[in-house]
Amino acid sequence: MIKTLSEFAYKIHLVEAKHPRALPLSELQTELTTIERFHIRNLDSVIAPPIQNGDISETIKHVLTQCTQPDELLLIIGSFFIMPETRRTLFTKDYSCLLYTSPSPRDS
Repeated sequence: MIKTLSEFAYKIHLVEAKHPRALPLSELQTELTTIERFHIRNLDSVIAPPIQNGDISETIKHVLTQCTQPDELLLIIGSFFIMPETRRTLFTKDYSCLLYTSPSPRDS
């Protein structure tokens, strides 16, 4: 999956879930080092340095401040372990306005 993402993503931010069964960020980074040996194009330039040691909430907040164009997309993927904190961060008063669907072309 990381290979496909690296071909299309501007930046990939790694996070660490606060769950006992979650893969620690350091191990995830080690896995990516192994993947780099297979010469995935642009992987070095696409993987962003972790935000506050991979804190999910802080990473989402940081990335949202970097989105400056109306057509930019924030795609959050991973295991179920990251979803509770992701929801808590996005479904707050500050960010709920960002969660909408674009009007269809016929609505224009």
